[in-house]
Amino acid sequence: MGDQYRSFRSQRPEDHPFAAWPEPGGFLSWGNSVNGDHLRWLTQGEPDRWPVALWPRHSDDHRVVGDTVTDFLLSWFSGDPVGEELPDHRRSASAPGCVHVAAAA
Repeated sequence: MGDQYRSFRSQRPEDHPFAAWPEPGGFLSWGNSVNGDHLRWLTQGEPDRWPVALWPRHSDDHRVVGDTVTDFLLSWFSGDPVGEELPDHRRSASAPGCVHVAAAA
């Protein structure tokens, strides 16, 4: 995913404002929603405080949520709104609560 984002960023930097990991402050993928939304860390500061960033499948609007991955997942799975662009796992009959997690390098 880093190479894909890096390619998009080189073509349209105004729509892809963040660096790609391993560049400082870059996006680092850690999962996807069942709808293909990308879940990433924004690698700024201490790793245990990296904020979650969303790259919605149907949008070039990257958004930093600000929560750590633990807080983000707890909110999402508890039904608290974490982003309109993410599927409501409570209503998904095909794969309730399904998040595909990538193996971190």
